[in-house]
Amino acid sequence: MVMRAGITGISVPAAAVTALLHICACSVIQPAPRNIPREESRYDDADIRTELSSILLGMDPSAANGVGVYCFNGRVFLIGEADKEFRSRALEAARQVPGVKEVAPHWFPAGSGHADEDAAVAAAIEELPLFAGKVAGVRVAVDVRGGHVVLVGLAPAQADIDSLVREVKRVSHVKSVTSYILPD
Repeated sequence: MVMRAGITGISVPAAAVTALLHICACSVIQPAPRNIPREESRYDDADIRTELSSILLGMDPSAANGVGVYCFNGRVFLIGEADKEFRSRALEAARQVPGVKEVAPHWFPAGSGHADEDAAVAAAIEELPLFAGKVAGVRVAVDVRGGHVVLVGLAPAQADIDSLVREVKRVSHVKSVTSYILPD
C-alpha cells in the first residue's frame, strides 16, 4: 500500500492546541462546536483529515493503516483496503466529522497492494509535470494499490484533469486510473 499526498501535511489536532494554550495560560480559541451546521463550520481540510484519521486509528489501528484519508473542500475520500465492518464504521465516522460535506469511498480487495511496485508507480506519477508543481492550482494526491491508481484533489479546469489522467495512464505498470479530481 502506498499513499502519497504532497498537498497536506500533518497538523496538530485542535484539542492538542487547546490543551497547550491552557498550559501556557494564553487565551484560547475554541474549535467550532459540533452543533453548528456543517456549512458554517470553521474546520478546514487539514482539520477534517486529522480528526478522521485519529478516529479511525482509535477504532482499529491495524485496519486504519490500510485506509488513506484525503480531504479537499470538505469532501472526504477514503481509499484503501479494509473488511466490510471497518468500511461501514469508517464511512459513518467520516459523516460525523464537522465540516465534512460529502464522503466518497474507494475500496480495494484485501491484499491487492504491492508496496515496492506501488511506491515506484507513485514516484513516477509524482514526477509528471502536473504533479511536480509546474501547473498552478493543481492539488492532487495519488494512492496506488497493485498498479491501480486513484487520484483525488483539485485542478483549475477540466482540461487539466483530462491531461493529468492521460499522463498517468502512460506511466509504466499502471493498470487502471480512477479520478476523483474536481475542477476548483
